[in-house]
Amino acid sequence: MKVRIETDNTQRTSRYLDAGAPKHCFMPSCRTTFRDTCVRGEDGHYYCSQMCADQARELGLAQVLELRHRRA
Repeated sequence: MKVRIETDNTQRTSRYLDAGAPKHCFMPSCRTTFRDTCVRGEDGHYYCSQMCADQARELGLAQVLELRHRRA
């Protein structure tokens, strides 16, 4: 059985994040970077906490679309 040991200490990003996965809370007043978990609201957007998801529901952010950056 071979064991592979990586000596490179650089942090790798996942293909999921490179493809444009959400990295920040969708709530405009928050925009906190996701750490370990995030909450998907009823509107389909991702938030840093249930509190932000509840506030977004009250504000009616379901019709707001996030503009994606174009890749060169």
